Amino acid sequence: MQRFSICFLATVILVWTGTTSAAIDLKKFGRIINTEGQVTLVHHDGKRAAGAPNLPLQPGDRLITGENGVVRFLLDEGYFFTLFEKSAATIDELVLFDPEKSPALLLEAGHLQTEQAFRVNSIGLALPVIYTPGVIIQTKIATFDTVVSPDGTTAIAVKQGLIKIKRERDWLTLSGGENVVLGMDGQPDESALNLPGQNDTVRQWRKAQTAKLAAGLKRTLPQLHATFEQATTSLQEEIKHLTEVARSLDEPLTAQKNGLEQSRKYDQTLGRQMSVRQKTFDQRTGWFREKLNRVTVLAGLLPRLDQELTASGTAADNESRAQLKIELEFVKTKMPGLQKQTAAMIDVIRQIDARNRELAALQAKTESRYKAGLEVIKDK
Repeated sequence: MQRFSICFLATVILVWTGTTSAAIDLKKFGRIINTEGQVTLVHHDGKRAAGAPNLPLQPGDRLITGENGVVRFLLDEGYFFTLFEKSAATIDELVLFDPEKSPALLLEAGHLQTEQAFRVNSIGLALPVIYTPGVIIQTKIATFDTVVSPDGTTAIAVKQGLIKIKRERDWLTLSGGENVVLGMDGQPDESALNLPGQNDTVRQWRKAQTAKLAAGLKRTLPQLHATFEQATTSLQEEIKHLTEVARSLDEPLTAQKNGLEQSRKYDQTLGRQMSVRQKTFDQRTGWFREKLNRVTVLAGLLPRLDQELTASGTAADNESRAQLKIELEFVKTKMPGLQKQTAAMIDVIRQIDARNRELAALQAKTESRYKAGLEVIKDK
């Protein structure tokens, strides 16, 4: 038998310290269970379809319900959701690059019921996270209702289990039988939501919130404007930081790849450097994802607010309606440039993920050769 070079065997060091997110089986990612009334599925590529049982759901898809529309869907064969009438929710696409594979649902407006059950044939998604205009909800195996009113107020009622609510500066924990109403700043609102899970009560609360909003629209719009401006500025700053970290990671990734391809050597110094920078990149990617999802939810809030006021026939003074039109135009003008920036950033994240996978494959190939060499020596 041919003998492998002892020199080659001695110089191969198989210590990959980078991270790659395990591939998600998109065929099993999610699906619609059943629908009632008007339900629209907007795919991540912009194509629209009527919601129907067994339609697959993918990262980036958006569900919209009309008057009397209801859609029940699941993620990972065990996380059940019901989106009630006049609601909109999006599954974010960055779950594809999340090492923990935690899907996020962006609830722009309306009523979402969440129920976690025992998972069968799981593809291993982590517990979902729900974004509303004011808070982020981390689930802990629970059944609960989340309702977002047209002004961004969030009502949460827990039927059973435990959830954690991330506010701007702290966390709030709710358990079975507890409920809370939080404004866009995450602070308690004087509104009340009783009887968790009772949809008639939710309808009454949403109707009352719309009437309240119409009366205070002149005061609410500047708050929405300031919140949106702050969120977009924070996102743009995070894009700059993440771009810098991605550039710093690119150099050692390239050098390590070249080393494995040309001399079959894994450089430990580069490996340590990559590990530190990859950790920073993953952290920054998580922050980018959080800030992007917040902007997305806020951008969808104003159009829904306008639709709700129009559909309900709730009166608002002419000056307030004129200001609302100005704010809608502001968001419409602001978003295309921001979407272009975020799309470019997501491409960078996708490229880094692909580079990590390529490097891991090269290392696996080198490891295979290394083991084969040991077998040759052993046989010899």
